[in-house]
Amino acid sequence: MSKVFKVARRVWINFICTLLFIAGAAGAHAAEDPLEKINRKIFSFNMQADRWVVKPVATAYSNVTPKPIKRSVTNALENIRDVNYALNALLQGRLKDAATSASRVAINTTAGVAGLLDVASKIGLKKKYADFGQTLASWHVPSGPYVMLPIFGPSSLRDGIGLAADAFALSVQAQLSLEGRLGYLGATTIDSRSGLLNVEPLVTGDRYIFFREAYLQTRALLTAPPAQVNSEDTFLDEIPAWIPD
Repeated sequence: MSKVFKVARRVWINFICTLLFIAGAAGAHAAEDPLEKINRKIFSFNMQADRWVVKPVATAYSNVTPKPIKRSVTNALENIRDVNYALNALLQGRLKDAATSASRVAINTTAGVAGLLDVASKIGLKKKYADFGQTLASWHVPSGPYVMLPIFGPSSLRDGIGLAADAFALSVQAQLSLEGRLGYLGATTIDSRSGLLNVEPLVTGDRYIFFREAYLQTRALLTAPPAQVNSEDTFLDEIPAWIPD
């Protein structure tokens, strides 16, 4: 089994590196942003979509929905993500974190009423964030250029591929139909956007640069070797589930 895992990992690394080479970005640092002209156009589209669709819906959701219900929705979505966190932590060799995430799923799905309540956190099992972009980084796959994805926002070539892999894994794990996937994506988008409404005043200057630098700094922390970052002392574990009071 171990040999199969090593072969599969080698295939993934070769595949991703080939994509990076084709894109001419295998040696580029994301901060150089060689695709800035294209990225800014996509960013402008995203801002318009947010202004006319996403933000109004998120605002209505935030204003109308009681906080306990919003928290329950967030908990349920995070319970689904915890399955993926467990898998990626395992692929990264973070066995303790993988066990923690798996335990969170088991406890919150049962005692937490299908994930509506975060019982695991209350008994000391903190969320351990892990995505496939991190997994690729742990396998020494280069980041590639910074890219702005339509709707999904800031990313890098490596993290964009990781995002697609995570989305596929989640749909398989939850056995979602196309309608189910779209519903999950919509719920996640609105839930996440509502959590950012109170921090908009912090966005200053060139919005494109602000979001780019915020993303790059966050990903630098998330993909740093474990010895260089203590998640107990950072906000990283709370990023996906955070909703301001």
